[in-house]
Amino acid sequence: MTKIGLTVATNKCVLFTNGLSSDCHLNEDIKISRHGTTVLGTPIGHPEYVSESCLDFANSGQDLCNEILSLNDAQCEMLLLRLCHVPRMIHLLRTVTPSQVKAASIFHDQLSRSVFEKVVRCHGLQEDQWLQATLPVGLGDFGMLSSQQISSLAFVSSWASSLVLLPQSFNNLHDAINKIVLPTKGNASGSIGEALQQALPNGKPLQ
Repeated sequence: MTKIGLTVATNKCVLFTNGLSSDCHLNEDIKISRHGTTVLGTPIGHPEYVSESCLDFANSGQDLCNEILSLNDAQCEMLLLRLCHVPRMIHLLRTVTPSQVKAASIFHDQLSRSVFEKVVRCHGLQEDQWLQATLPVGLGDFGMLSSQQISSLAFVSSWASSLVLLPQSFNNLHDAINKIVLPTKGNASGSIGEALQQALPNGKPLQ
């Protein structure tokens, strides 16, 4: 890399050992993680690490919500809540399996609901009232998107949109993807496999 003028910032590097022995000689600036790390905003590693990282991210939204509520302007508060806080989880919903992001989704929705009630000055909303508030603005509602409701759809749609792009860059992924998507003895590999199978043209294997 030095030949083309690039260098590695070792103080920003993390070695994820994934349970393997980490007895190796490394630059002292490189951090070693045995449980997981974060790549492009998405935690990877052991399930517990991923779940805790997602929950930490959801919890960090409390500072933003406090700033929003400090404006003392209901219209601005509603706009910032809907456009800045509510969509914060979208990236994790698309890149982390629903089971591992579930706790974070629940916390995020609860926080959104709490702030929403304060903004509209209506505490103790009934479940059907909150459900209506999660409907799109285009339908005359508030657009308080529920992370719990869209979690599975967001993850599967992210997978489906990658089906064409991934094999173009990594030829060895053809077989791996087909094993997940294509049915075995009449059944695809789980709910994700079934959804991905529908995304393939005519249910045919990737070529």
